[in-house]
Amino acid sequence: MELDHVPLHHGSEVNQAGDGDGDGPSLAPTKHDNHQLVFAFLRRERPLPSPMRLRAMFATLCMVLVLAGFNDGSQGPLLPFLQDHYHIGFLKMSLIWVTSFVGSLFAGASNMFLTDRFGFGLVTPVAALAQAVAYSLAALAPPYPFFVSVFALNGIGTALQDALANTMTSRLDDPSTKLSILHACFGLGATISPFISTLFVQHVPQAYRYYFVAAGVSVFTAALLVVVFEGRTEDQVMVPRMEEDSIPLNPNPDEEVGPAVEKTQATASGAKMMKLLSNPSVWTVVVYSFIYVGLEVSNGGWATSFLIHERGGDANAGYVTVGYWAGLTISRIVLIPVTSRMGHRLSVTVYNICALLLQISILIIPVFWANAIAFSLTGFVLGPIYPSLIMVATDFLPGELHLGVISLMGSMGGAGAALWPFIVGALSDGFGIWILIPNIIILIGVSLGLWTLIPKPRSR
Repeated sequence: MELDHVPLHHGSEVNQAGDGDGDGPSLAPTKHDNHQLVFAFLRRERPLPSPMRLRAMFATLCMVLVLAGFNDGSQGPLLPFLQDHYHIGFLKMSLIWVTSFVGSLFAGASNMFLTDRFGFGLVTPVAALAQAVAYSLAALAPPYPFFVSVFALNGIGTALQDALANTMTSRLDDPSTKLSILHACFGLGATISPFISTLFVQHVPQAYRYYFVAAGVSVFTAALLVVVFEGRTEDQVMVPRMEEDSIPLNPNPDEEVGPAVEKTQATASGAKMMKLLSNPSVWTVVVYSFIYVGLEVSNGGWATSFLIHERGGDANAGYVTVGYWAGLTISRIVLIPVTSRMGHRLSVTVYNICALLLQISILIIPVFWANAIAFSLTGFVLGPIYPSLIMVATDFLPGELHLGVISLMGSMGGAGAALWPFIVGALSDGFGIWILIPNIIILIGVSLGLWTLIPKPRSR
């Protein structure tokens, strides 16, 4: 057995090392050698994917967003059942969003480092498997403190995949259209999952077994990511970015990937993060994401409970959540030409005003069917906003910061998706679930004001 002349990154070789006593080379590679060989293999030069494989990759990214939608859309119909099962009120039930936020916060803080270190093709399938583990544990209906805690792991997996899929898609040809399609797939997942979870609530005594379905979707997504991307980094899928203000991860590409370069990678990741956080415009889009995702998930998460407690609905009210997410899905496709014609800035303003009027109608018209239609139409007009926000954010930032800003948007969106549903749950314990609608109206009003502060695109 020979160890010499094993090719490494950019043509370097594994050096033979003595056993410490000067008796010749050691034939047993160390653990460090093994992991360097793995990384060298994954980071080897590869031809760029063919057009057919690129289409398969985009379809896989869409599946990642279907999984994210599966996560966000299923909770609404399950909440009344879970409250009865665990004998808890709105406040304790809403803690599932808080633990999800903790996970998404960790993902946002670590995403840039993890991706620079391990690459897209390793991080994304592991994140999907993390979701599968979380769902499998939730499906066992453990004691409530443990049930709540597993959603932190789920939050990590969801936020990592969401940010990476958005970043990869933003680098494809015609990114505006593809981002709309990508987020329509989020809506598709969020439409399918409440339909399935409502069926579980209606027909399965242990409705929490629904989470096994979500675990299966997670495993399927992880398998797709492994097979289609084959461990590739982002720059092995697309031509690497070459920008004047970029920060190189490896300034000496002819050197072996070793501890010194690993340290350089960590330093470069930190420099990019500092550059990102010092940009005031970044915080504007991040806060907008915090508000938008919060109101989107609050509406979808608590609509069923609102219609049951305030409008006399029954378990079938869960299908209104299906309509809400279906509206969001459809609009992300059919409104593409409308958004393109108006421009992202004007269209977001118009969509927000329409959503505001629809929520006011729910507040002043206490009729079940009218409210059900208004919820669905609210999803329809909210749908195109997040893809437009991503396009605006990537317009005024250099390419090397796109992953960072989208990761921050994802983690702060996760924070909003945790905080605002939690606030609704906490207030509902004292005032009733009717408080959902005023909360949404306030958030839409704030987001309208914040949108005026979004910076103009950078000059090109």
